[in-house]
Amino acid sequence: MKPLLLLLGLGLAAVVSQAQPTTISAALPPDTVAGHAQLLRAMSEGLCEKLDAASQRLDFKALPSAQSDKLMRKLTNELVLENRAQFEQLRKRVARPRRRLYFSLLGREAILRMADTCPSAGTFLTDLNYEGRSDKSPLSDAERAMLLPITEDVCQRLSVENARVPLARRSEAETKLVVGAAIRESLQAHAADLNKYYGHDIMDNPLYLGNAGERMAMLMFGRCSSYLLMLSLRPARE
Repeated sequence: MKPLLLLLGLGLAAVVSQAQPTTISAALPPDTVAGHAQLLRAMSEGLCEKLDAASQRLDFKALPSAQSDKLMRKLTNELVLENRAQFEQLRKRVARPRRRLYFSLLGREAILRMADTCPSAGTFLTDLNYEGRSDKSPLSDAERAMLLPITEDVCQRLSVENARVPLARRSEAETKLVVGAAIRESLQAHAADLNKYYGHDIMDNPLYLGNAGERMAMLMFGRCSSYLLMLSLRPARE
């Protein structure tokens, strides 16, 4: 698995600079399938419980990325077997051409919900993304203090948008536009602080913007992780 925070950081430059909207495809409405909410709750709560148990015997900070992937697959497979009857019922209720997309969306939604409500999940995902680094918290106290208000501003803007229309119900293209706008507006509102700290105008330099974005993404994981995961867990094609 590629480091999620690094990808998000590098992607912020592209997302923030995106000026033209792209075609928004219709998303499958999984909440119209009977039994969806019950299985979603079982999956998100089940993953949280299993990660809580795993955290008692494993140090997520020291766990290599490959082992983290293997652990997530193992726990997910266990949950599918434990909820086999519910999965089979839903499989029969979803038309064959849409089954793969439906279960992809169901899995994504379960992880998004888990990330927002399960402390062990947040720790697991954050540590996974910084596997291989000798310092898993590269922010200095000064940089953290400077970036934190910007991060909280982004999270607040996204919370307002999510309350208006849940981001999980929007297409990938629309979500990127919303997230990009929130980040761009927050960065512009705090441009003076950013330029003073980094010593140059990062808004005009994709490399510096990406580096700052990676650090902001790390802070966002502790405050509004589900919005970041919405960008990374989208199916390749909608």
